[in-house]
Amino acid sequence: MKFHFYCFILIVTPITLISQSTGYIQIKAESGLSVFVDDFFKGKTNSEFGGLIISDVSVGSHILKIIKDGYQPQIVTVKIISGQVYIYEVKNFEHKIEISQTGSEDEGEISIKTGKLLIQSLPVNIKIEISSLSINSLKTKDRWETENIPEGRFLVSFYYNSQKLSSYIVIEEKVLTHIFVNFIENKVLTLKSGIISDGHFIDINNPDEYAFGSFTDLRDGKKYKWVKVGDLTWMAENLNIGIEVSQSQQLNNGQIEKSCPTGNCTKDGAGYKWGEVMQYSEEEKAQGVCPDGWHVPSLNEWLYLAACADTENNYEYYKYKGSLGRGKDAALNLKSKTGWAEDGNGKDVFGINIKPFLYGSWKAGSFAGFWASSPYRKGDRWTPSFTNTSNWIIIFSSRVYDAVLPVRCVKNTKLN
Repeated sequence: MKFHFYCFILIVTPITLISQSTGYIQIKAESGLSVFVDDFFKGKTNSEFGGLIISDVSVGSHILKIIKDGYQPQIVTVKIISGQVYIYEVKNFEHKIEISQTGSEDEGEISIKTGKLLIQSLPVNIKIEISSLSINSLKTKDRWETENIPEGRFLVSFYYNSQKLSSYIVIEEKVLTHIFVNFIENKVLTLKSGIISDGHFIDINNPDEYAFGSFTDLRDGKKYKWVKVGDLTWMAENLNIGIEVSQSQQLNNGQIEKSCPTGNCTKDGAGYKWGEVMQYSEEEKAQGVCPDGWHVPSLNEWLYLAACADTENNYEYYKYKGSLGRGKDAALNLKSKTGWAEDGNGKDVFGINIKPFLYGSWKAGSFAGFWASSPYRKGDRWTPSFTNTSNWIIIFSSRVYDAVLPVRCVKNTKLN
């Protein structure tokens, strides 16, 4: 009898169990927020942990999403390191904005609806930007609407080709704010209950109705900021055009000549003698050295600006003439926020940015005077002036024709 022996050789291959390295995510937040990692729900934050702790998160990069009803979600990329805790502290949530567009692609009639921010424009196709609300939207139809805008005051910028208009809007609870943007006339109109609140005397105590933007002087390609205050549109920086010469060389020779008392016309603007700034015209509101469509402001226009900027006194108060200071705080509200000596800086409420300009024996940072195109009497000219020690505008009558002063041009508009 034969016995067969079978040898079984058991080959055992050692298997090493390699566990993937992991880390943790700690969320610090209020209770009730939904937390997702790579779009997988991980739980809700709670008061016990002051948020939420997520364990066994694989090393590497992950997408962390925090959701709160009615608000924009917070989405961040986090990098997990083995054995370490990644701490994420939830930031303030932004309101969720819903945008809808209705109507044709052609210009439509302006009508009022309630409960929404409504923007219409001419032309229809513009870009709308409200950075504080994270809105950056192309408007392609007649009516552009938003919902759930929180109550408050917001800066809105509008773009069409290379043009830009900006204005503040005020959102009130259960009140419609209706904006009409007109790039043809460079206007931003606020409509409420069918009333257009443009072209009125602005109240500095509630300066919501003003606009600003920029334009290019086609004579030399320089770009200037402008600000619309009430009925008048002002250059928001000093003019800088012409051939640079010494003060004594500004002559009536058919070309614009400038001087740079500060040594930097690019930064501070240029200075002009009376004859040069007016281009040797005696006419009030002459174009002078200003771009086409603009003029050297009259005294009346300077007084109007002062009245707009003063918290106490109105236009009638400013209409009388003389060499005394004017009003309560017009200069304070118009002067730039920096550059003035000895704590003389202003509030620059409208962004018109009146900066000091070197003149005569005045110390640097203490004075800025401007020409007005209105005659006072033979031999005298008006120079609205600002100092570092006064909160009001000083209206000098000057015989100093050789003084070199800056100019702020005003757009050609009939003052009501």
